[in-house]
Amino acid sequence: MNKNSNHFDSLVAKRAMSLTLIFLLVFLTTVSTKEIRSTKEGGNWCEPTTWVSGEIPGENDNVIIDGKVSVNCPAFADSVYVNVDCLISVNPNDSLQCHFLRLEEKDGKKGNINNMGKIIVFEKKAVEEKEEF
Repeated sequence: MNKNSNHFDSLVAKRAMSLTLIFLLVFLTTVSTKEIRSTKEGGNWCEPTTWVSGEIPGENDNVIIDGKVSVNCPAFADSVYVNVDCLISVNPNDSLQCHFLRLEEKDGKKGNINNMGKIIVFEKKAVEEKEEF
């Protein structure tokens, strides 16, 4: 083997390793599920100040509503839990899409929904099956 061939093989190996690392990073980032909790004050879904972590929920996140949250944009989550005496409100022309939606209940009180837009709950196993509220 000559020097150019070794150099070329080394470059190919480095590129293959880089592509593998990029793929793993993208895969791990998209698969990770986080718990994102609203502040007690609540706010608009698409504003970072609404969320304790300062991060707007994404389609793989588990969302816990601890205040009054208004969906003012297309919103996505894996699951949404609305705690007792808390509210999620979907504005007209906006939507919330998730795989699971639960209104928590305690001592005869529940979490609340005010839906003036669209809420779509997809089953995880078959996205074609959906339930609209």
